[in-house]
Parts: sequence; C-alpha cells; structure tokens
Amino acid sequence: MKYNWSRRELEALGEPINLVLPTRLAPKAGGGGKGSAPPPPNYAAAAEAQGASSMEQTKYQTQANRPNIVTPWGSQTWSGGEDNNWTQTTNVDAQSKAALDSQMAMQRGRSDIANNLMPQAQESINKPINYDQMAQFGKTPEASNFERMGQAPQLKTQLDSSGVPAFPGQFSASGIPAMPSYDSAFVQNIQNQALDFMRPDAERQQSALDSKLANQGIAAGSNAYDSAQRRFGDQQARDKYQALNTAMSQGNQMYANQMTANQQGFNQASNTFANNMGLNNQGFNQNLAAFNFGNSAQQAQNAMNMGNSTFNNQTMQNDFAQQQNISNQQNTLRQQQIAEAQMRQLQPLNNINALMTGQQVGMPNMPAFNTASAAQPTQYLNAANMQGQ
Repeated sequence: MKYNWSRRELEALGEPINLVLPTRLAPKAGGGGKGSAPPPPNYAAAAEAQGASSMEQTKYQTQANRPNIVTPWGSQTWSGGEDNNWTQTTNVDAQSKAALDSQMAMQRGRSDIANNLMPQAQESINKPINYDQMAQFGKTPEASNFERMGQAPQLKTQLDSSGVPAFPGQFSASGIPAMPSYDSAFVQNIQNQALDFMRPDAERQQSALDSKLANQGIAAGSNAYDSAQRRFGDQQARDKYQALNTAMSQGNQMYANQMTANQQGFNQASNTFANNMGLNNQGFNQNLAAFNFGNSAQQAQNAMNMGNSTFNNQTMQNDFAQQQNISNQQNTLRQQQIAEAQMRQLQPLNNINALMTGQQVGMPNMPAFNTASAAQPTQYLNAANMQGQ
C-alpha cells in the first residue's frame, strides 16, 4: 500500500514523494475477523521511515534559511548545497570596494611603519634606565630646636610702706575751743551795770519833774500829773530797753567771738588733718607708682623675652619649611626625570601599538532575516504504535 505526504510538504519539496511501507506495517486484508491476532507492526521500519522524513525536513529547513540578501552596499548569495555543502559569497558595490581597498592599504602602511619602528623599540627597551643620573632624593629637613620661655618674673604682691608718713587716724578735736552757749547772766549783768549807771540821773530827773509839777500847781492824781508821770515812765522804759539792747548786743558779740574762735580752731585742726592725709596719700601714691612701675618693667621684660623667643621659633619654622620645600622640589624633579625616561623608553612601543590598533578593516553588515522554523517529520512511529494498539 502507498502513503502520500501532505500537500504542504510536497509543495515545499517541489515534487510528490510516495513512501511504501513495508508489508509488515500494512493492514492485513480481510482482517477484523475472529481468527488469530494480527502480527505486530514493524516498529524498526517505522522508526527508519520517520528518520528519513526528519532528514528531508532538515534539508528543507536548511535550504529555506539560505536566502540571497541584496543591500545598497552589497549582496550576499549562497551556492552549492549538494551533500549539504554550501558556499556563501559576499560582494560589495564599487564605492564600498574602493573604501575597503583604501582602508586595507592604510592598514598595510601602518604595519610597514610599525615594522620599521621595531628596531628603535627594541633598542629603547633593551637600554635600561640609569637612575643614578637622576636628581638625588631631597634630604630630610633637620628638626628645629625650639626655644622655651624661662620662668616668668616674680611680680611684687605687697606694697612697700616704708617712708610713707603715718596715717593721721581719727580727727582730733583737742585744742579747739569749746562750742559756746549763749550767756544770759552776762547779758543781765551788763544790763544791771547800765541801769546802775543811769539810776542817779533817773532819780534826779524824777525829783526835778515832781518839783516842776508842784511849782506849776499840778496836783498828784490829776490828768496833767498822770500824763507827765506817764511820759517820764515811758522815757525810763526806753532807757531800760536801750540798756537791755546794749547788753544783748554785747552778749551776741561775745557769743559770735566764741563761735569764731571755735570755727578757727576747727578749721586749723581740719587743715592739719588734711595736710597729714595729703602727705600720707602722697607717700602712698609714690610707693604705689613705684610698685606699678616695677611690675610694668618686669612685665615688659617678660613680653620682650616672649617676643624674642617667638621670633626665633618662627625663624626656625621658616627654615624647616624652606628645607622641606627644597626637598620636595628635588623629589619632584627626580620623579619627573624618571617619568620622562620611562616615556622615552616606551614611546616607540606605544607608537607601534597605536599604529597596530588604529582603524581596522571591517566587512559590511548584512541585515538579519526571519529564519524558517523547524518542521516536524511524519510521525510513522506514532502511527505504528496506534496500529499496534
């Protein structure tokens, strides 16, 4: 019995293929009765038939994945195919071909230059760098022996009171006349003395007035008599008041004199106390000025010592920094000389590497395409299994 492939598979291969199964795989004529069981299918033949179908599918897929590609920069074609032996040919257009030739010529020229540089590179690499001819390393700066401040001068803490007049202490009221009080007895005494001095004249005037009134016939007790006596009494009263006023004036004068004497004594004592205080303050201020001057001089000397020490230490620091700068400059110069020597040694080799690793010749890239997917072979082995079942 003959089994044909599917239409899609036959159209893909280009011609119909008839696969004749072995007799052992064909169904038995008139089968299906109640006789003996049919013989089992030939599984080996089914597997071989499926393997042949898989080979045909693989050839079809390989041929489908060999398309001819044409681009503006060139084309890619396939030829051959007998016994699965294929040839891929890539062609470029005229402009791309000219550019490719130019690149290949340039690369060949760089290779020639690099080959000419090989003796120079070999000579530079084989010649060791003489580090002894380089600038020597800088010397380590010498440490500075910094100065230290000596012990600070001892300042005076106690004021010298020698030569200072003694402090006058409390104000002394000795020698000052006592504070006066108004002496009324003195006033009364002065008044009595004045009245005693005026009494004889007053008695004579009274006797003369009485005689005068009697001679004039003015009787005692009359208005004229009483008026004359009253006027005489008023005069006597004024004389007594005058005597009292004189006594009080003398009493006031004496009180004022005593007050003046007391004030003069107080002022003299005050001036003496003030002079003593002034002398004491003057001596104290002089000693205090000498005390402050001595301390200021010691402080000035200490500041001068500190300034000198600071200046000397700064000078040492500047000297250390200068030494360090010179050492760093020498080290920098040596490093620069070594770097230059190494650059001179490796420069020919770097030039060769630059020439050899320049622009490389590249083939034009062809666009990708959708590859054909793998097709499944005819499942003869499954069919045999089903037949056997």
